[in-house]
Amino acid sequence: MKPGSVPSRSAARKLIFTCSGAADVGEITDRAARQLTREGAGTMSCLASIAAGVPDILFNAQTADRLLAMDGCPTACARHTLEQAGFNAVESFHLLELGLRKGQSPATPENIALAVKHAARLLARPPKAQRQPPRTRGARRAGRRSARGGPAPARPGGGANRSRKAGR
Repeated sequence: MKPGSVPSRSAARKLIFTCSGAADVGEITDRAARQLTREGAGTMSCLASIAAGVPDILFNAQTADRLLAMDGCPTACARHTLEQAGFNAVESFHLLELGLRKGQSPATPENIALAVKHAARLLARPPKAQRQPPRTRGARRAGRRSARGGPAPARPGGGANRSRKAGR
C-alpha cells in the first residue's frame, strides 16, 4: 500500500496494536505494524487511545473483525491494555516467542521481517470464533470480599501446605 492511501476494507477490519515500548523489541513491534499496514495486512491503531478511552478509537476496535496485539516482551502491555478496556477476543504474541529478547534484539530488517511474517500468519488464519469468555475474578482473588463486604473467610488449614502430623 502506498503512503497516504486508504487501507482496503479487509485490512481496515483487522486492527494491530503494539506496545511500541522504549526497548529494542518495542521498536520492532512498532515498525512491523507499520509495515503490515503498508502491505495491507491490517491497520495499525493507537494503543494509548484505547487506554485513554478515546471514543472513536474504541468504536473502531469494537467494530473490527480482528484485533492483534504485538508485544515486545512477556509483560504483554498491549494485550493487557486491550483486555483492561474489555476486549477479550484478542490475538496476541510477544517477540520472545520468536526468539527475540529484550535488550538483545536490535530493530534490524531481519528482526522486523520475522515479526511481520509471524503477525501476517496470525492475521491470515480464521479469527478466534468471537470468543469473549466471561470476565473471571482471577485477577481480583487477592483482594476478594465476602458477601457482607469484609475480607473473605480464610480457607481451611490457612492455605498453607501442612501435613496432618505436623505439630503433633
